[in-house]
Amino acid sequence: MSVGRAGSLVSRMWLKNQIGSAKNLRLLDATWTPLKSGHGDYVSKHIPSAVFFDLNKCVKPVPTLARNPPELACFTEYAQSLGINNDSHVVVCDRGGMVAAARTWWTFRAFGHNQVSVLDGGLAKWADEGYDVVTDKDELPTEKGDFTVKFNKAVMRNFEDVVGIIKSKSEQIIDCRKPEHFRGEAQEPTPATQKAFEGVGLPIPSSMKGGHIPGAINLMEDYIVNKDEKVLFSPDEIRKVLEQAGIDLSKPMTTMCYNGHAACLMALAASVLGKEDVAVYYVSLYPSLS
Repeated sequence: MSVGRAGSLVSRMWLKNQIGSAKNLRLLDATWTPLKSGHGDYVSKHIPSAVFFDLNKCVKPVPTLARNPPELACFTEYAQSLGINNDSHVVVCDRGGMVAAARTWWTFRAFGHNQVSVLDGGLAKWADEGYDVVTDKDELPTEKGDFTVKFNKAVMRNFEDVVGIIKSKSEQIIDCRKPEHFRGEAQEPTPATQKAFEGVGLPIPSSMKGGHIPGAINLMEDYIVNKDEKVLFSPDEIRKVLEQAGIDLSKPMTTMCYNGHAACLMALAASVLGKEDVAVYYVSLYPSLS
């Protein structure tokens, strides 16, 4: 049995029904923290059949970009080592918040693999609902996959792209940071940004320019996540939140934050609405280091 068609977000029940029966399912646990590998947390508890996905693998940070996208050749080999094939349906989870899972979802889409979904609520909601978990075990693929990269520029924006967007106003820029940072009222860099640099061995910048990109719309990713239930809000609720923020869902969007993680979650939420003309500004605010 192969995995049936699914969207960018899948439920716990859907995944439960696929595990063990869908031969082209590949479940990844993208548990991640800024300062250490999430592998130890994965080993301690994860969903059955999940293999660990290291978000830092194949990433070579540079002084203005701590969370660089993976290098293509290295990522191809890494994905193959995880048993991922070109026809695999990749489902990604993390331990809660779905930010790391969303970054992984976007990475696979950027590398041309569109059959990828995020588990709504991740491991936290899965465990809360009483589904099986595996403890004290590292699960490894038994066979190498045939995954190949087909670079998809449509979901990615770099610094030069954004400069062009500012001039042309061809896309809406959605800034997913806290309002006080958007307004330039908070000290930069934030503790999270400092951890991002520290976690990859880069010197922590002494300062960053405050404020926001001209014309950007501010909408924190917190407004699309039901924190009590640990899941994304319903499509109708997400649509309402985006429209109330002044976002025109008929026009293209580029999401951004500090290091491109929260921006991926916002892109995922837009995808849940069926909106595909959404890109992530992966460089985000790092070029504004001063």
